[in-house]
Amino acid sequence: MRIVSLNARGGAVWEQLSAWVEQAAFDVLCLQEVTRRIAPSPDWLIYRDPYRRLDQRANLFGAHLHGLRDPNGKGDTPDRDTQAASLRRQIREFRNGNETVVVAGDFNLLPDSPTFDVLAAEGLIELVTTRGHSDTRTVLYPKAQRHANYCFVSDPDRVIAFDVPATPVMSDHRPMILDLTI
Repeated sequence: MRIVSLNARGGAVWEQLSAWVEQAAFDVLCLQEVTRRIAPSPDWLIYRDPYRRLDQRANLFGAHLHGLRDPNGKGDTPDRDTQAASLRRQIREFRNGNETVVVAGDFNLLPDSPTFDVLAAEGLIELVTTRGHSDTRTVLYPKAQRHANYCFVSDPDRVIAFDVPATPVMSDHRPMILDLTI
């Protein structure tokens, strides 16, 4: 089974993203920073907050795990600790026996975050840093901090391959591609 997780950045690099999705072989595609129009609207919408403006495709929609964004950076905050505890509760609620659990997305955290300990306590192993990937961002991301996205699995023995390829550039985030035996 191939699972792909990608922060699509609202489809801002639409031509490359749509071409890649059409040719990519995956069983599950999880997207972050996406929208879905529920009423007639233009093809492009505008997201605004006090810190930025982001043009987004109006009907790019997918599964979602996105860590809380903080304009002060990716350090831990009480709100992020609360989010980690909530994620832990959800994993416990939805876990079914010995089934393999995969949690992936844009966590907006640094690699030394206590969130990793929370998920490790649930038996989840983080693959980005433990598999030697030092960068989950693309050339479109100008900041020096290169981690944001992470993938956790409960049974690392089922991992056939895991990659965070730098190309093609479809966003300011790289895709995470996980191949598992099922």
